[in-house]
Amino acid sequence: VRCVQETEILHDIFEEFSSALHKFKKILIASVNGYAFGGGFELALACDFIVASESSKFGLPEVTLGIFPGLGGTQKFIKAAGKGNAIRYIVTGDPISATEAKAMNLVSVIIKDENQLKDETLNLSLIHI
Repeated sequence: VRCVQETEILHDIFEEFSSALHKFKKILIASVNGYAFGGGFELALACDFIVASESSKFGLPEVTLGIFPGLGGTQKFIKAAGKGNAIRYIVTGDPISATEAKAMNLVSVIIKDENQLKDETLNLSLIHI
């Protein structure tokens, strides 16, 4: 029971945070280096712009456990990538490479040198997107 209560509390916090991101008046940039699975992917989708290292992976693997993404990630995924692209990954939970994510318009910029990701993301934040 305690685990269920903690999960519900975390879900509520995450949902409030995601809602606040949606209402934010400035452009939000997600910088992804590594894995953005589940809630991490949903948070990235809540941003306006995703910058990713070449080795990054995205996805909703919780569906392989019979858990449906609960923070609007499926709707945001379909809106960003199109139904034809998104459905396969929503149903299978397969990971999406940074290259595939860019081809689906999920990722705006891929940074080849992950050591430069932070600097490149900060540089992009200084220009008008």
